[in-house]
Amino acid sequence: MRAVETVLRRHAEDGDRPLVEVTAEDGTAVVHSYREITRAARALGDRLDLGPRHRVGILCGDTAEAVVAELALLALRVTGCPVPPGASARTAAALLADVSAVLADTRGLALLAAWADRHVLPEGCPVVPVDLAALTDAAPGAYRVPDDDRDWICKILPASAGSAGRVGIRAHAVGAHLDAL
Repeated sequence: MRAVETVLRRHAEDGDRPLVEVTAEDGTAVVHSYREITRAARALGDRLDLGPRHRVGILCGDTAEAVVAELALLALRVTGCPVPPGASARTAAALLADVSAVLADTRGLALLAAWADRHVLPEGCPVVPVDLAALTDAAPGAYRVPDDDRDWICKILPASAGSAGRVGIRAHAVGAHLDAL
């Protein structure tokens, strides 16, 4: 994570440097800058107002909103539980069993609507829409990279396709792997 955070500290406010490029099926591409994505992540993080012991589900497709969600959780030091594309309702329910909230883009909201009768979310779990344009417009300021170096479980992933098991990934392990590259 240190390598990622170093880049974010250096480029978060760079409005000219591309961070995310989303290519549609027709081949058209939309490029989003560091500033656009990181400011949206700041706005999302401010809306969540969660402490580090929380787990938050991420139900996003391969979108810029998925990056916004991940960066918001990184800044908060909150554990992300991303639901892989194509996951079944059973796998989603296993990953989201103990989350405090779920971040969902348009695709994620459609999946939740389709799974409404499957009880995928814990009772009373809020769903927070992730809309890049709305978040960018509401951004209160620059992205804040935490100064602390504490370790935490940054991700919980499914153990294997179709299983109900989970694997926790520690931030320092990810950081050490990235630093070694």
